[in-house]
Order: sequence, then C-alpha cells, then structure tokens
Amino acid sequence: QSIVCTKNFCKNSNCEEVHCESNEVKKKGGLCKCCDVCYTEIGEGGNCGPPPYRGVPLDRECAKGLQCIDKVCTKPDDDSSSEEC
Repeated sequence: QSIVCTKNFCKNSNCEEVHCESNEVKKKGGLCKCCDVCYTEIGEGGNCGPPPYRGVPLDRECAKGLQCIDKVCTKPDDDSSSEEC
C-alpha cells in the first residue's frame, strides 16, 4: 500500500514550526511535501546517495549549484547524466 498525495491532502496537515541549524535549509518536504523540514546541504564531493531504507524521506541534498551524479554532489557538466537528489 502507498499514500496518494491528493490535491487537498496538505489542508489537513498539522505542520509544526521548524528551526534549522546554520548548515541546513528549510523547504517543503516530508510526506507529500506539506510541511517545512530541515535539509542538510551536502558540499561538492559529498555522498548524496539514497537513504538505506526505501520509504525513508531524504534529509539532505546537494548544495545550490551542485547535482547528484553517481551518488556524489558534483558541479553539473553538459556531458553527464544526473539525477535529482
């Protein structure tokens, strides 16, 4: 079974206010991206591979200007394929 994020799903979400650390960014995330969560920014060369268990939401992402390429945060290159972190 899985949860389907319908158009009005977030209207019934009770989101708590989050306070992020200096090395984190706040943005919509978690279940159906309804509530703000803190993400740790990963610098160039950092591991951006998937979490160890399926269904576990990501709590980290490549810093601005970097992409997750082969599970490593890398400056984008026109010749490489990339995946969203």
